[in-house]
Amino acid sequence: MVQGLKIEIKIEDVTLSNLSIYAGLFGYLSGNVRNLGIQVATAGIKVKGKYVYAGALAGYNEGAIQNCFAIGNNSAIIDAEASIGYLGGLIGKMEHEGSITNCYATLNVKGTVASNELVYAGGLVGYSKSQGNISHVYATGKIEATGQGYPYMGGVVGIAAGGTFSHALAANKDNITTANRGSLGRVCGNVYISDAICDTTTCYASTKIRVNGKVTGVGGSSIGKHFDGINADTDTDLSELFPTGGDAVWNPAPATSPSSKASPATCKARPQRPPSSTARWTFRPLRPTAARPLPSKTTSRPSPPTPSSSPTPKGGNTSMGQTDKETPSVAA
Repeated sequence: MVQGLKIEIKIEDVTLSNLSIYAGLFGYLSGNVRNLGIQVATAGIKVKGKYVYAGALAGYNEGAIQNCFAIGNNSAIIDAEASIGYLGGLIGKMEHEGSITNCYATLNVKGTVASNELVYAGGLVGYSKSQGNISHVYATGKIEATGQGYPYMGGVVGIAAGGTFSHALAANKDNITTANRGSLGRVCGNVYISDAICDTTTCYASTKIRVNGKVTGVGGSSIGKHFDGINADTDTDLSELFPTGGDAVWNPAPATSPSSKASPATCKARPQRPPSSTARWTFRPLRPTAARPLPSKTTSRPSPPTPSSSPTPKGGNTSMGQTDKETPSVAA
């Protein structure tokens, strides 16, 4: 368990203005991580730069993440001011063989972007373009974008542009809001139809969530559209999402959202209480399924991708907690 994580990065020098900033416990993650909890300090993770990748666990990920969580009090936030921002409660951007299984985040996420620029913000992941999957996850944080840019914002994922997305719950305790136009969804801000496979039968969202004051999401295009998921009322059975029986990784937690067994019994940091809409959800034990093998570790690490809509940074990269080519699994 990592407690009290605080990061603040500001790039003010114009000669370094094209730097890509990777902020998180790991800046750039290419290895596999399991059974790790992160408690973000009240001061949160605050980043200012041109290209920003920010998440509690990693700004950028291309490895397999299992049984991990990121929590904090009501004020803890992932906050970035950028021309192009990838912001998530757990991961900023995920590509290649990256995957997330049995994870959750309770952190607030806020992005401020300039006119005609982009921000991808999600309660768990900002931008997913991986060949892997996101499954058995939930997020509860507030998602917000300010400025005159174009945001892609979702309760769980900002934009899904590859891989598979299933067994997810958006239980965001506050609204998903933006000061400008954008593509916003209760579960996912935008799903690229041709590239991402989203299981519409196993993704849920709290009926209390409001997207810019509306019950349903807004925005989208012929290429992709927002995804709101199935309405989840207080009596909705979510045992398929968070099995608690046998060797499953979830602890049953009456009157609260389920917690991960990755959290040590003696740890004082606990997940926040969910919004009232989730207060009476039950998680019935299921027969455990065989664990999926982790993908092999990445043997080489290419240069981090540059946003397609922006020029190649000239100043190099600034990274917090960058890993080696071979990153061992982390146990809590």
